[in-house]
Amino acid sequence: MAKITCCIRYTIAPGKADDFAHYARVWRRIIERLDATYHGCFVPGEEPTDADHFSFPTVGRKGPDDVAVVVFSFDDRAAYEHYRREAGNDPECAAVTAHYKATQCFTSYERTFLTPLDDR
Repeated sequence: MAKITCCIRYTIAPGKADDFAHYARVWRRIIERLDATYHGCFVPGEEPTDADHFSFPTVGRKGPDDVAVVVFSFDDRAAYEHYRREAGNDPECAAVTAHYKATQCFTSYERTFLTPLDDR
């Protein structure tokens, strides 16, 4: 069976970067505790000096500066389904959901399931 990789792209609410960081750090613990492989949370960072240079200038453009990406994976569909069931009953998950509701630290998110192009 193929691995299931989940990529979540969040739009961080203005002025809420610290609240989002707390949210993401708690989810890391939950993800790892529920047997997924956590690949990282990536938040906006400092741009290199040549950030305006694109390899394909006619199609390249600067991305938004309020986006965070979290990537984690499961060994198979059964592991993902286990994660979903357990997360729904997890007290830490309920607490971080309450944190989100109280802070509104992100304004939207998109979830994409990915599969490796090759097996490297």
